[in-house]
Amino acid sequence: MARPTLDMVYTVGGRAFSQDRFIQTLKDASIDILLDVRWRRAARGAHFAFLNRRRLEALLATAGIRYLSIRALAPSPELRAVQHEIDAANRQTKYGRTSLAPPFIQRYLSEVLDVFDFAKLIREISEHSRRPAMLCLEPSPRSCHRMFAAERLAAAAGCEVRHLD
Repeated sequence: MARPTLDMVYTVGGRAFSQDRFIQTLKDASIDILLDVRWRRAARGAHFAFLNRRRLEALLATAGIRYLSIRALAPSPELRAVQHEIDAANRQTKYGRTSLAPPFIQRYLSEVLDVFDFAKLIREISEHSRRPAMLCLEPSPRSCHRMFAAERLAAAAGCEVRHLD
């Protein structure tokens, strides 16, 4: 039996977009499933209300894009606190940081990615999807865990990662 595969793995930071531009960007990249890797599937602020789970699911359904929440790929509140402490010490905000701190990365890799079954995810989504995009909120992938999750998924699928911005 042929191994299920993906054409490409994308990432997208929701706060980099307006609602219309977000959907158009996904369509332009032929994204067929959005993998939501947030712990809390919500966004603050009226401009980003479209990123709240129920609204997002409805919006994606209208666009013909599947939605799948994968909370197991989100850093736990305890793990996020590690990064928040470092951000506070550096006097930077979550959306102002340009990269993640090594202690956060190390723990995210060992506590989340090393125990996640990417082969199983590929089997689950590749029957109907070939072009997934991992969603979180940070505009830059370098300042978000989704970059590391996407790299692991792409490695397991034997494809590349591209960031939508």
